[in-house]
Amino acid sequence: MVILQRIRAAKLMGRLSFSVPPESVSQFAKEHSMENRLSYTQSKQIFSFTSGFFHPRIVISQGMVELLNEKQLHAVLLHERMHAIGHHPLLLALARSFAKVFWFFPIVGEIVRQYQILLELDADQFAIRHVGKEHLAAALLAVMEVDLKHVHVHEVAWNGFDDFMRPRVYQLIGQEARRDVKRKWMIRSTIQSGTSFLLFILLLVASCL
Repeated sequence: MVILQRIRAAKLMGRLSFSVPPESVSQFAKEHSMENRLSYTQSKQIFSFTSGFFHPRIVISQGMVELLNEKQLHAVLLHERMHAIGHHPLLLALARSFAKVFWFFPIVGEIVRQYQILLELDADQFAIRHVGKEHLAAALLAVMEVDLKHVHVHEVAWNGFDDFMRPRVYQLIGQEARRDVKRKWMIRSTIQSGTSFLLFILLLVASCL
């Protein structure tokens, strides 16, 4: 759910053991056609994420279930459900592969980064439509409070935590999150495109000397 938590959780994926989720979680998953997608792990770490390209699975930890109340947990599960039914892991993997191929154009990497933010906003909107903003906001706050206790301020900035969370918070308080993302994208893209073009000209001139 939160970017830093998801990265750490993904690294642990190979070592996780899964079990039957609590009855309340199983029932909610069944009601929202998630029973065949949900994997529950008894890890005390707090995380949830969606993994897999063609048959994405939602992974949620015991720590996450115990941290949140029922409505907050529903918001998290619905957020992840949108990632799963939208095949967001596959789309993001393809986008990142494209960025690696065209690594010499910084604008491509920026587009992929903004695309990832938009996927998070889409997943949040899906959860909001079903359970409301207040429960998703409370879930985000609860996870962030736990996460930030173990992360130094400079690490948050270095990992782009603020860049990913700011649009999600804007969306929750009713501001134009997508407009903010697109405006920043245009500014950065213009700068990076100009820089890339200038570098290309310099290399071209150098090759002719």
